[in-house]
Formats: sequence, structure tokens, C-alpha cells
Amino acid sequence: MFSLYDPVGRKINSFTLIELITVITLVSIFLFFLVQLNVTGNNENQQIKTAIALLASSFDNAREQAIAGNIYAKIFIDTSSDLKFRRIAIIKQTKNGWITEREILLPEHTFIIPLDNLSKHLDNKDLSGYTYLDEEAVLQGESVSGYDFTFTPEGRLFSGAATIIAIGYGAKVGNGIKLKKDTNISGLMVTVMGSRVILESKDAIKGAI
Repeated sequence: MFSLYDPVGRKINSFTLIELITVITLVSIFLFFLVQLNVTGNNENQQIKTAIALLASSFDNAREQAIAGNIYAKIFIDTSSDLKFRRIAIIKQTKNGWITEREILLPEHTFIIPLDNLSKHLDNKDLSGYTYLDEEAVLQGESVSGYDFTFTPEGRLFSGAATIIAIGYGAKVGNGIKLKKDTNISGLMVTVMGSRVILESKDAIKGAI
């Protein structure tokens, strides 16, 4: 055991080198597993937060383009291709017709949840007031079906009703998506006037309905 001495020469007992190494090793192992658990536990939540932020910024961008250009602009959510429920497009009106301004892909394993699936995850909450409008668009040269949310030149939702969209964590299975049973769902509510609110939990989504 190492011996230390205080200013008046008294002997002070201290840890041996082996004891110090053992303590440092144990603390390092503990911190390693703590960090690993923290990263694993928050990874899904972080991906969902990133996805909802991308969705919100897409709506903001489409609305801004509609107002700035005095045109119609819309958000299109692909529901029929290999990128279904993950691909979002901003499409704007021009003199030559509709053109795709930008396409966004949500993080892997995050999906926009169809209303029927969302209803189940929210204990069958009534979502009849949030009907999505079916539409078709040409993305990357491919004609696909999807949901359409259009802004007028005044920045209002063309449908005349508020809309709510949610994102969850899961995987694509066949022609649909399968969400994790305990996925943390985030939502986006867009009002008639075009303002939007991010809903960070199932309870927040329920409260907005």
C-alpha cells in the first residue's frame, strides 16, 4: 500500500496501485454500459424527432413558397412506391403545370402513420375530421399515389380543415408498415390558417383531436 504523509509528517493510508486500477476499470465498464444503454434507448426517439422536424419544415417550406410566389403549393406523401410512407415531396404550381421542388426521405424505420393505424395506436380515437386527400404525383419519373396537402396563395390549407399527421417507428412489411407495439409516436397538427404544432407524444396527439 502506498503511504502518504501530511504536512506534519503523519502517515496517511491510501489505495494500492492494484486497488486503484480495479476501481478505475469497474467505473469504466459501468460508464460504457450506461452510455450504450442510453444511446440504444434514445435512438428510436431521436429518429422520430428528426422525422417530425423534417415533416414540419416541409409544411413550412410549402406554405412559404405558396405565399411568396402567390401560387398553390402542396406536400405530397408517397403511399405506393418502395419508399411508401417515408418519402415526402414539396410540389408547386408553375405556368407549365405542377413541378416537384424537393423530395425528402424520413430516417430509416420511421414512417408516417395512416389514419386507420393511428386510430388503433391512440385507442381508437375518432380521426374522421382529419381525412387525407388522395392524389397522384410523378416522383423520380415514377407515377405514385399518396396523400396531398395543398396550400393556397394566402397560405391556407386548401381542404378547409385542420390536418394531423403522425410518425412512428417500425418496418415495412409487404404492402404496409408494421409499427413497434410500444413505439413513441410524434405528431404534427396543421391548422386551416397554415400554422402548425408539433405533438411530441400520444397523449399530446389525443389532446389535439
